[in-house]
Amino acid sequence: MLGHGDFADQLMETLGPNLSRPANTLYRHNLTATLDTAIERSNARFDSTDIIRRLDARMLEYSHGEIGWDVFTLEYKVDAPLDTVLDPESMRKYMTLFQHLWQMRRVDVTLTQGWARLASASKTIARVPELQSSWHQVRIVLAEMIHFIRQMQSFSHLEVIDVSWKRLVEFTRKKEGDLDALIEAHQTYLERIEKKVLLISSKSGREESVLNQVREAFQTILQFREATDAFHNHTLAEAARRDSERDGHRGVYTTVGNDDIGRYARENTESLPRILRRVEQYSRTFSDLAMSIVVALNTHSDYECRFLGVRLSFSDFYRLKRERQLAAANGDGR
Repeated sequence: MLGHGDFADQLMETLGPNLSRPANTLYRHNLTATLDTAIERSNARFDSTDIIRRLDARMLEYSHGEIGWDVFTLEYKVDAPLDTVLDPESMRKYMTLFQHLWQMRRVDVTLTQGWARLASASKTIARVPELQSSWHQVRIVLAEMIHFIRQMQSFSHLEVIDVSWKRLVEFTRKKEGDLDALIEAHQTYLERIEKKVLLISSKSGREESVLNQVREAFQTILQFREATDAFHNHTLAEAARRDSERDGHRGVYTTVGNDDIGRYARENTESLPRILRRVEQYSRTFSDLAMSIVVALNTHSDYECRFLGVRLSFSDFYRLKRERQLAAANGDGR
């Protein structure tokens, strides 16, 4: 459901505002009602009624300071005889996979919205020419982030889940073997997508090292989007102020410009230098994380994960960047 159709987009759209709130202010019945709305508005409503009735929304245990995005999950309820194949341990693994793919989709939607917002405001931004260089850098980093998340999604959904699912379906259609064979085939399917989607390494002590870096990259992207939103509001406020000033010189007085200035000022109380420092910090952090992920994937124990590293480092971007950094470090050492 996350990889095909518009169900995930509808769920993001209807749930997004609620999941940004503190986890202790959310209620399960509200989440369930929102899930039903997303199903009705998307092509998921054409799925089997048995599949739909088993789908439920709930929150995991949360700690102080966590928001809805941190604890929301979809749960697929199973009973006999399905629970013979989909045992509790399998369902736990599916939940871990869902949370990872859900966060990946959240980041993708966030970046898409950020790019669209930037494109729609391009003419307004152009009225503050001294900020054009900073906005150019923002666009470069946004493009880098979008490439990163789209490659991660494509790998997870198309090359891992879809291919693995096709193999499992082909096994079931052969109608060979007994229940134990079916359980083994399902376990093989689940273990394959778990190891590849979560980039689990077979190296002892480093099983989830890449996964942890990917999660940190996701969080950095969200922080970058918050910082660019603040930069966006500051730029629009400045553009509105200059428009109002020009109108005043021409003897034209309107309340629209002043209203815009006040609204953008209320949405953003940070100084411009501080905003730009945050934008630069998150840009640098993400690029460093992406480079570390690519380097780690290059020596990953799974060959398909190694190929993901090649795709992430388009045109050897991160390899060349790392070589430049090493050369600069050696030069400083001399």
